Amino acid sequence: MHQYCSETCGKMKSKSPGMPFGMTMIELIVAVAILAVLAGVSIPVTQGVLRKAKINSTKSEMASLSRSILTHAKDVGYKPARVEWGRFPSEKAGNGKYKTILGADLEEDLFSLGWDPVTRRGWNGPYVTGETVNGDADGDGNEDTARSYQIDGWGRYYIYSNRDGKGNTVGLNDEERVIILISGGPDMDPQTTDDNITLEVFRGPIY
Repeated sequence: MHQYCSETCGKMKSKSPGMPFGMTMIELIVAVAILAVLAGVSIPVTQGVLRKAKINSTKSEMASLSRSILTHAKDVGYKPARVEWGRFPSEKAGNGKYKTILGADLEEDLFSLGWDPVTRRGWNGPYVTGETVNGDADGDGNEDTARSYQIDGWGRYYIYSNRDGKGNTVGLNDEERVIILISGGPDMDPQTTDDNITLEVFRGPIY
């Protein structure tokens, strides 16, 4: 009897040719655990790469906008009739946390300045090109329509500030003008300044 059991048990334990064993429960648990670890590692890495890409693209676009704003300023020059804004694009009223944003001055001749080829002064744009983008640009939960150059890598408005040296609304007797662009950064909130991306476009006299 012992001999029969030994032979029978041996046959049961042996692997038949061409018949692979399935995964045991322990092997399955180990495989799932490995996949979970790999997923846990890859997701933060992917998120980090995307975050860095958006930061870099936003910085690049801000630098491009800065050049366009300065070119606009060089062309338009100081116009007494436009003393409210001097030679820089005007602020446009925004909403919520985005109180002042960039208007369409760089894309359209809003003030009908035209271009004088003799004095080489006036509006000689467009200084930027953009396309219409639908999204929640001001973060209020409602859909907005914005131009692509008005929003950052996270789809939120740039804050555009055209102020005097003290941060006040500009006026006739200003001695200094400060032009600033601000992105709210990865957290999409310009009021939390720790991750904001800020670019000072210009600081100096306007005359």
